[in-house]
Amino acid sequence: MLIIQLEPKIFNYDLPVAVKDEEIQGFLDKLVFAVNTPNEGELNEVLKSEMSIYFTLLSTDLQSAFVMNEMVNWFKRKDNVWLSSEEAKELFLDKTKNIMESIRVNAISIDYQNQLRRDLMGLEFHSDSIQIMTEKLGRLFKDTPNSIIIIGSKSPQHTAVKLIAALKRFPDFKCDDSFLVTQLNRLDDELEITKFRNCLKLKKESHNLLVVVCNGEVSAQNHYTKYANLIPDRPQVIIVMPS
Repeated sequence: MLIIQLEPKIFNYDLPVAVKDEEIQGFLDKLVFAVNTPNEGELNEVLKSEMSIYFTLLSTDLQSAFVMNEMVNWFKRKDNVWLSSEEAKELFLDKTKNIMESIRVNAISIDYQNQLRRDLMGLEFHSDSIQIMTEKLGRLFKDTPNSIIIIGSKSPQHTAVKLIAALKRFPDFKCDDSFLVTQLNRLDDELEITKFRNCLKLKKESHNLLVVVCNGEVSAQNHYTKYANLIPDRPQVIIVMPS
């Protein structure tokens, strides 16, 4: 048998100042023992159940996954603090609700763009024609930033399709969710206006352009304030209306 005798280690510095009773009590006041807590799988099921009640949905896989991700990110932060029930609700649930609403509005916008293309029944615009509109838009964006641009057309739906194709040639608008497209009558509903406004406010790096397509005669002048207020910080709205 090999026995190793360790030499005692000598510390050449003074002992620290004794911990005060107040410090011990302060530590104990903040000490929490968490017992019978759910594991990751059980927590996921709890979240799905709670999300189902909050969103009144049968399937909440997307919502619970987003909340779980937000919670994990919050725990990783060095500057996180204790949250009250209301603060946690605002940070996790309300943010998730806004994200889900944004996804729905984006889906409405993309579906409408597809509908406009279907209505053309296979008609496609020449690349040179699209490039001409791209150049015109570039000048308009430069000369009239943060404003409302009116485009008159004998066929607003056809022009809207060409406009969307032209927008796709700008680096800022290549992604499907980098701008929103809607028909005018959808914005006559206050609930729909609120959904679009929340979506436009959600991300600063996206949704900085709204395209409104008029199906019939309309006075754009009467809608200036309504459309500008949809994007209060950076109002860039294009209205395609009958000429």
